[in-house]
Amino acid sequence: MLNAGRSVIQARAFSAGRVVFGRPSPRAKLEKAGLPIPPRAPGSGFAQFVSEHMSKNGDKFKNFKTASGKYDFAAASAEMSKSWKALSDSERNQYLERADADRREFAKTFEKFADSLKPGQYAAIERALGKPLRFPGSKVSYNKKVREATGSPGQPLTPFFLYLAEFRNNSEAQGLATIEVAKLAGTKWRSMSEQDKEPFKQRSLESQKAYKDWKESQEHSSESP
Repeated sequence: MLNAGRSVIQARAFSAGRVVFGRPSPRAKLEKAGLPIPPRAPGSGFAQFVSEHMSKNGDKFKNFKTASGKYDFAAASAEMSKSWKALSDSERNQYLERADADRREFAKTFEKFADSLKPGQYAAIERALGKPLRFPGSKVSYNKKVREATGSPGQPLTPFFLYLAEFRNNSEAQGLATIEVAKLAGTKWRSMSEQDKEPFKQRSLESQKAYKDWKESQEHSSESP
């Protein structure tokens, strides 16, 4: 909780600025590049408590200083955690329920934002931020959204993994655990002739070319005005 409190207090203290610890903020990076700005993810229940508590008790938290005169995030975080733990269950649940509602609303807002992006903007935003955009929801849902938002053909598969994808539907694979299917497919793949492997190798090369062409199109699209 202490580390979480510190990060929340840091974010709260610097959220109004365009520079974070001497570096341009993510928002400033996107504004400089002329790119759409993703909606801000809502805070957790504790983060909302911190924001509200600091607004009401700002003068108290301004006085947390180290011997060198710098702001003492550790002391401020400890005090904030203490106040959070002192809340009754019903008081704490108000923040948690509010955070849950905000997360549901954020998922809808982010989906609209992703749908509004032009070709190339998704990849350009990720490059500007230096990290991938995360869609709310499961990893499967996220990967599906990425493909839909960018038109990505998906990472190319090796010849063996193309074969494995087909083998999973084979009658020999039915009823087997995933690891057993992979082992059996590996055994059969190693026993195949080069001629039998050739169709999978060709499909792999084609998917690699499609992915390379898509990557280049994303770069060109993001550079266009």
